[in-house]
Amino acid sequence: MQVHKINGQFEFDFTFEGRRVRRTIDSAELVHFLEGGDFSEINANLGAGKEPTSFYDFVYDFYLPLHSQASKKSGVYRTDRTTMKSLAGYFGDMPIHRIQASDWEDYKKVRMSGAVPVRCKRLAEKPLDPRARRLKPGQKTSPWTINRELSGLNQVLEYALSLKLVKENPIQNCRRLPASARKQYWLRRHEISVYLDAIPLGPAGAAAGQGVFRDLGEFLVLTGARIGEALLFNHRQVDWERREIELVTFKKRGKEREAVYRYLSIDSLGPRFIALLRRLNAHPTTGYYFAGRRGNPLPYAWTRNHLSEGAQKVKFSWLRPHDLRHTFAMHRAIVVRDFRQLQMELGHEDPASVQSYLDNTSRMRREDSIFHVPFRDAAIPAQAHTP
Repeated sequence: MQVHKINGQFEFDFTFEGRRVRRTIDSAELVHFLEGGDFSEINANLGAGKEPTSFYDFVYDFYLPLHSQASKKSGVYRTDRTTMKSLAGYFGDMPIHRIQASDWEDYKKVRMSGAVPVRCKRLAEKPLDPRARRLKPGQKTSPWTINRELSGLNQVLEYALSLKLVKENPIQNCRRLPASARKQYWLRRHEISVYLDAIPLGPAGAAAGQGVFRDLGEFLVLTGARIGEALLFNHRQVDWERREIELVTFKKRGKEREAVYRYLSIDSLGPRFIALLRRLNAHPTTGYYFAGRRGNPLPYAWTRNHLSEGAQKVKFSWLRPHDLRHTFAMHRAIVVRDFRQLQMELGHEDPASVQSYLDNTSRMRREDSIFHVPFRDAAIPAQAHTP
């Protein structure tokens, strides 16, 4: 028997029962065979009467042509070409019927480490989309991107299942990354000013052109409000006598939506928030602070685009608008360090969500928080305290 190693694969050439057998396997298959496994188990997920095809060939020849068709046509699976490029770089040479849940877990670890998963050499010779954004080594990959790639791989395997190229979808039950995985993405104190200065003002001549998007970004950082809560914020929710503001969100309880209120102390949020609150101008008719010329709240999608555009300008490609809420939670946890108060300010029902912020602030100083205010008494002369 002769064994040749070609491009990371092993080619066996031997004679069995009077027939010449030539078989090419990779290192994983060789380890599987040496540990007592059978080669027939590797092809167990191959569809009946179908020829094996690689992931790259299937995506390029079958999946992406359907992607370019009209979305209204039935049976068309749509996904992002950039996602397909990243998946093809890792799974490209692998036969589609041999992809297992363990392969996805390995891919997920590579993506979370910041490495570029490119193993398929044909991807450089025949790119899936030359306009697709290139991945840079060391670039942070958000859990949202990894979950999107999981959905893309799931759609590809589901389409292969409909064509009977595979017998089952092995990653159907793979779990998505939890939202708590994004809590490591938050802005430091010096990064907040850089980001806020990069947010565009908006179209000239409109109410949004007076810096309302920058004020909105600062409001999200200083209050931890969600975008929907901030857009509905109006002058009736500010009580200067009690020195507190009211934030309202609507949560779905079965088939009904329930309004949930939480209150934040104006003084506890610091002088920077007080200056922002006095700077905001409510619309004379509707009373909304973040509104257009007609008084209606700014469109949700339009607001997200402006906030994301500011992140792209300063090359914070990993930053999502919701990460401004994580920024507030981390900076408040550094100063407050009280579980109950932080839970009230964030409005979280799950205690684990609140505790995860407190666990990450043990090595940080109070001076690192934007809510840290030095003691004012230190700047007051001693004779000022005498009656």
